[in-house]
Amino acid sequence: MSKGFIAVYVTFWVEAEVNNGGFNQYFWNSSGQFGLEAIEGFREIGAAACADLMSRAVATAVAEFPEMQKHYERGTLDAFRESYEHTQLDELDTEFYALGEGLSDLRIKYIRSHPHLFYVED
Repeated sequence: MSKGFIAVYVTFWVEAEVNNGGFNQYFWNSSGQFGLEAIEGFREIGAAACADLMSRAVATAVAEFPEMQKHYERGTLDAFRESYEHTQLDELDTEFYALGEGLSDLRIKYIRSHPHLFYVED
């Protein structure tokens, strides 16, 4: 995928997951594997505050991994529910909600101002 598609894709999934279940859900699900790409994606679309927050979320998730791994390995709904008791990511959720950066608008503006990043000529 092009740089533009990646930026739009990874930032969309952060927003969707965090709005649905927080950063803990984001890192629990497969989308969490793109945390580093999301930092750059937020920068690319002009959401610097989200990029900084995402950087802290990635650092927190990495630091918590040894404790969280046992929940990930169980992979059950109960393990997912229990994982919320062992994370500090929820503090970052509140910051994310407060940012109100209008991410959809930023993505649309980015796409419209960088059309060459969203098509491929044969």
